[in-house]
Amino acid sequence: SEPHLIVIWTPNHRGAAAAYQQAVRAFGSSIVAVRMHPAYRTRSERIRHLNAFYEKTRMRTNVDDARGREPFAILFLRLARASYGRCMGGASARGMAACPPINAFKVRMRELHRGLIIHATYSPEETRDNLRALNLTSDALAEAMLSGAQTPARRRSRISASGTMKRG
Repeated sequence: SEPHLIVIWTPNHRGAAAAYQQAVRAFGSSIVAVRMHPAYRTRSERIRHLNAFYEKTRMRTNVDDARGREPFAILFLRLARASYGRCMGGASARGMAACPPINAFKVRMRELHRGLIIHATYSPEETRDNLRALNLTSDALAEAMLSGAQTPARRRSRISASGTMKRG
């Protein structure tokens, strides 16, 4: 299996809790863990990290929107390569033919929950790049997920109906 991420950048959006629940239903046992990442303290710190996160697609523009202004949810997944299907959205526009199922999930959540900002990785390489941009490469969970090793104790979080994350 391969490491992937779903990032819910706007967990207080009215559709975030529903998107989270749909991810749990759709990917269940493939979800290794869920973490809340703290909001960035300053605008310059946020732009620096998000520009690095979206380096390959941002076309020399600053990523300066709602992402990273509030704590955001990261779902860590391990997906079988055999589960890949047709690409949608930006991955399709970049000429990719096969994508993990989280690609179609992300596109569907954006359509269902207008204004929800959600990201899903399309390759293990993008997952590594994203973890590096978020400064999570030395995180024990991230290291275990990338190596395919047994992950530390699974502490799940969930997004409540109000959009805030709860431990559970």
